[in-house]
Amino acid sequence: MNIILGFLFFLNTIISFSQTAIVEKDTLSGFYLTKSFDGFTGENFETLILAEKPYIYISEVEKVSQDFDFRNRPVVTLKLKNEAKQKLNEISVAHYGEPLVIRFGTKIIMAPTIFGPIENGEVQISGNFTLEETASMVNWIKKRIEK
Repeated sequence: MNIILGFLFFLNTIISFSQTAIVEKDTLSGFYLTKSFDGFTGENFETLILAEKPYIYISEVEKVSQDFDFRNRPVVTLKLKNEAKQKLNEISVAHYGEPLVIRFGTKIIMAPTIFGPIENGEVQISGNFTLEETASMVNWIKKRIEK
């Protein structure tokens, strides 16, 4: 229940961002490695100690889209630029079994565990999202990757 409430708070923040202009440089949002994940169960983000800066910044996303997963649930799909694609592949090998934290602004969206190499540079953000929620995420990300 806390995750749902936290996400709804985050979503309200995203929706309010959707009315703003393109963000010039977002230095917080992206994919983070952790310094420590002791006691992390997949839901208790407060136990994570993140690296000081993202390993891959949100600005390194080449394309973002709203899609559907194999169960026909709405998801957000990210395609990374070539350099970021290589970085994601490297960390997915070097940090097997560790969480890869996806953070938008000051909010952790999710922290999936890396279970193998991610070679294609595509990441899917999935959960129990509505179409409106995934559309808001897509718009929020687009404002940070458009030139």
